[in-house]
Amino acid sequence: MRETVRIGSKEFVSKKEALNYYKAILNSYEFGETVKKDDFIDIMDLLETHPKVTEKIRCRN
Repeated sequence: MRETVRIGSKEFVSKKEALNYYKAILNSYEFGETVKKDDFIDIMDLLETHPKVTEKIRCRN
């Protein structure tokens, strides 16, 4: 039995489904375009799963 993939509040039936979801977000924007609030939240949830999250998410002054 497959284990579901949970990223933030989203649940996917497979890693491939999750990958396709985030690729669709990435490919929906032109370079320099502002990310919509819902997509931003989803991207931040994805980054939280990264083993080096503190290095990936930094405040720049």
